[in-house]
Amino acid sequence: MARKDIRLELVKLPIIELLSAEQHGKIFSQRGKYFVEVLVCATITEASGSKLDTFIKYTIDDGTSCMDCFVPPGLTNVTKTAKNNSNMTQSTDSNDTKFASSQLEHKPAPNFQLGDTLFVWGKLRVFPNDNIRKLFATKIQKCYKLEERINYWEQVL
Repeated sequence: MARKDIRLELVKLPIIELLSAEQHGKIFSQRGKYFVEVLVCATITEASGSKLDTFIKYTIDDGTSCMDCFVPPGLTNVTKTAKNNSNMTQSTDSNDTKFASSQLEHKPAPNFQLGDTLFVWGKLRVFPNDNIRKLFATKIQKCYKLEERINYWEQVL
């Protein structure tokens, strides 16, 4: 049997559809789309773990169902500061680019609280020992405006 070429997409789906999507190895399909990466807008209903653990676990609920979301404690935004320092060296070879540690500013992911509404980008995973789908976050952004959430749901539905 010939292998079918598929195109993986970042999808926006309600959690209930992520939980019921067909699984093909590490790839999922729903509504004719094949995916691993998802974007979910949901509210935190439970939080556990500490920054010393491997992951911080949030249970998120989008109104259709709940799902466990795991966030690595080292999830940071790294940006170059505007300081002009003579300790910075940079060559034209991208593999040989070096910045002094004072030139990088590490901004840890904010601590989220129960009731916070978030946009979560991540990868959907299933582990054979428990057969439960989990979302492993690669990016998280707090949803501050109702319009953002309305726009999200208009695109999903």
